[in-house]
Amino acid sequence: MTVGIMAVVAEDAARTISTNTKAALAAVKARGVKLGRDNLTDKGRAKGNDESSDIRALIALQRAQDLAPTLAAIQAEGVTSLRQIARSLNERDIPTAREGKWTAVQVQRVLLLLNAGAR
Repeated sequence: MTVGIMAVVAEDAARTISTNTKAALAAVKARGVKLGRDNLTDKGRAKGNDESSDIRALIALQRAQDLAPTLAAIQAEGVTSLRQIARSLNERDIPTAREGKWTAVQVQRVLLLLNAGAR
């Protein structure tokens, strides 16, 4: 019987909270305040995607610039092919951005970023 009474009281409290919350939100909305976020609209998603892309591009460029002196040193040693540069980076225990091993394609992308950033 005690459990039943507690359940009834809990349901009443939940109803009261729900009613009060709805009333408060309606009052705020009536004052003209925009509620919620716009990230669920097509425009909001596009904006978020653009911002994310810009941030990822900046991080990639910063990482490439951090690697520039090392890459220049490797190339100064006469290492010219992308595979050889990747091997040299791996031998120096320099991880990729995701803590993996270097491949020729990754080296190529870093070099392209550095060349694009130099312009």
